[in-house]
Amino acid sequence: MHLKVVCNLPKNREKKKKKKKKKKKKKKKKKKKKKKKKKKKKKKKKKKKKKKKKKKKKKKKKKKKKKKKKKTIDICLY
Repeated sequence: MHLKVVCNLPKNREKKKKKKKKKKKKKKKKKKKKKKKKKKKKKKKKKKKKKKKKKKKKKKKKKKKKKKKKKTIDICLY
C-alpha cells in the first residue's frame, strides 16, 4: 500500500499563478442616423361628447335625536 499525502494548501503559490490573457475589446460600429421627414399634421374635427345624465340617489333621512336642554340660570354679579 502506498500512502499519499494529500494537502489542500498550495505550495509555492507564486509559481502556480498563470498570466491572464487580456481580452481584446471589439469596436462598436456607429450607426448613421437617418433624418426623418416631417409630416404635416391634419387637423381632426372634435366630436362633441354627449353628457350622460346621472341618476340621483335617494338619501335616507336620519332621525334627529332631541337634545335635552340643561337648565341654566344666568346670574349677573353687578
